[in-house]
Amino acid sequence: MGDVGYVTHGTDRSLWAFRTPSLEERQIDIAKEWLDRIHAEVKELERPGEPLKDIKMVLTLREDMTIGWKEDQKWDDIMSLGGVILGEV
Repeated sequence: MGDVGYVTHGTDRSLWAFRTPSLEERQIDIAKEWLDRIHAEVKELERPGEPLKDIKMVLTLREDMTIGWKEDQKWDDIMSLGGVILGEV
């Protein structure tokens, strides 16, 4: 069974938009930490000569509310659908 994140795909809009009326009190600090981490990761990528992460790596907000990189276990499956979407298969 795969990792379960703190939020599921598509339900994280209130974190990204930092919609405090939509967040519980304990979620506000987590949302701030998430947005700060994203900002730091972008800054890291903008530094000349910095190696990029492997394309299969995703930054996640985990169920235990920690933030970290992990391999996207569904990457190959999702990418294999590209031909279907483009009508090539």
